[in-house]
Order: sequence, then C-alpha cells, then structure tokens
Amino acid sequence: MQRSKFFIVAGVIFGFLAGCGSSDPALTLQEQFENDGESAIAMAARLDSLSNSAFSIFPGAGQVTYSGYAVVGAETPDETTELLGNAILTADFDSSVVTGSMTNFVGATAPLSQSTTPAVANYAGTLTLSNGLVDGPNRPNQFGADFSGTLTGQGNVIALNGAMIGDFKGGSLRNGIVGASTDSATTATLNGATADGFMGVVAEADREF
Repeated sequence: MQRSKFFIVAGVIFGFLAGCGSSDPALTLQEQFENDGESAIAMAARLDSLSNSAFSIFPGAGQVTYSGYAVVGAETPDETTELLGNAILTADFDSSVVTGSMTNFVGATAPLSQSTTPAVANYAGTLTLSNGLVDGPNRPNQFGADFSGTLTGQGNVIALNGAMIGDFKGGSLRNGIVGASTDSATTATLNGATADGFMGVVAEADREF
C-alpha cells in the first residue's frame, strides 16, 4: 500500500532533527522529540496498513475522539521549519461535523545551508480546525476541514492557513484517521516571508464502534 504523505513527511522531519540525544538520565526535550517521532511514524505505519473505512453511510455512532500527532513544515529559499506536535480531533457522526486542534509543537527552524543538526525547542501556539465535515453521502469515509494558526519559537514565527483532506482508516472499525493539507489551498509564511507549507495529522480512535 502506498505510504501516506504524513508518513513520508514525518520521516523527513525525524531524520532532519534526530541525532542529538543526551546521556542525561532525565528526559530532555530532544529525547522527547525523538520518542514522539518514533511513536508518530509507528502510528502512521499501523494506519497505512489498513484500508480506508468501508462504511457507505454515516455510522450514527455519536462522537469519536482521535488522538495522535501533527507535523508542520514551512520552507523558504533560505530556511526551513520542521515541527512535531500533538493532535486531537473529534468526529461527530450524528451531525457530520469534525473539530480539532494541534498544539505542543517541538522542532526547529534552521538555515538550509546549516550542515549540523539543529537543536529542537518548544513552539507555542495552536492550529485549529474549522468548517470540518464528514463528507457525504458519496464519500462518508473521508473528511475535510480548514485549518489556521500561528506558531512561535526560537525567535521565529510560522503562520499557516489552508485546507486538509483525511481518510477514516480501518474497515468497519474505523481505527484512526490520516490527513494532510492540500497544496493548492494552503498558504504559509516563515518570519513574514512566503513559504511552502505543509500540515499533516495521524491519530487513532479512543474506541471501536
């Protein structure tokens, strides 16, 4: 099965920022990032191994919460930002509405010319979903949403605004979701400069139904 865009980008981000682990027995921010990166890639692999959910009408199962990870990228000709954070999305299959937010980002902004691995840092801010809908009646196994927000860290400001499309994964059990921004509907700035931006989400359901 073809890997999701999330899986590919998360792998790039983890490779870009991994490798600076500390021998300190306390969990450092770098070690937290590496642990979360491995967990995000493992979650994406689990969901990529599943087919898209097979339901042809809305399940009518009330609200289901999906928890997992978000990746964010923003690149100009001079520098790039690559971040990993937490994502919580809720699909209300009775009202066909999807809501959610992504926060607690960790990562780095570094010049593209930098040859050493950049140190990671916390990035404050939240990306919020709006206008989220479970698609239907022809594609109820998918969802779409707008997203926007500003993230700040290391003296850098990343602003993202766009739309994303995702799939419910896992046959009749709807085990999780995988979603990514659409290139044509996504705009980004990095420290005020126009950037190529990306946002992806992978998350697993809190219950089967």
